[in-house]
Amino acid sequence: FDYAMTGKPVLALTQNGATSDFVREVNTGCTVDPKDIDLIKNTLHKYLYQFKNKSLEHEPNYKELEKYNFKNLTMRLVKLIEEKIS
Repeated sequence: FDYAMTGKPVLALTQNGATSDFVREVNTGCTVDPKDIDLIKNTLHKYLYQFKNKSLEHEPNYKELEKYNFKNLTMRLVKLIEEKIS
């Protein structure tokens, strides 16, 4: 979450699951299977090329990211606890 808020693209080396879903949901970069060495290499080359040529286009979904900030997560936790107590 913290890195996603920097506005820099994330290269998540992960298989399908919660992490890859998060990266896609908030449009904060791309996910690559950690065993796919060629795709990792090609993606890094692409990012580096775009960065050097000032053509790196990256627009995270900050509205979606806000759901995951600590304040909002804490409020959701408090609400769940209050519901369970009452």
